[in-house]
Amino acid sequence: MRNDNEGAADEIGPAIEEAIRFSYLLGDSTRWMRHAYDREMQKLGLTRAQWRMLLAVLHKRSPTQSELAEMLDIGRASAGVLIRQLEDKNYLQRHEDDTDGRVRRVRPSQRAIDSAAQMTDLGNAAAEKLFAGISPQDLETATQVLKAIKANARVGLG
Repeated sequence: MRNDNEGAADEIGPAIEEAIRFSYLLGDSTRWMRHAYDREMQKLGLTRAQWRMLLAVLHKRSPTQSELAEMLDIGRASAGVLIRQLEDKNYLQRHEDDTDGRVRRVRPSQRAIDSAAQMTDLGNAAAEKLFAGISPQDLETATQVLKAIKANARVGLG
């Protein structure tokens, strides 16, 4: 007598099996990438998440917490925790908006501005190691695939 679960793998099909293998590989790859960036940012006493937040503030110059959360695709509370951590390390400062006193903006401190080149160098060093031997064309293809997966995931969870 055949169990209903027997042969289930046979019914999945090769495309789904490949997608599952890809999902595991993607998860492993992103975990290792996070470790690589964390190792580099430790040289500045930062986590990768803090580094990303700093780069966003340096790029935007005076965003709100909500704008940062949206830019980084994280929750407002998570953005607030990162901002507070970076304030404690003297990388960021909060200040009132010039036109609306209810709005608080985040700006880089002098320490952040002075560290920007070193942060960029450390990030570039990690990226150079991580993407060694991968052509720009392959990276573009991978980027398009990951954007499609992200869009599908957002619709599916949405």
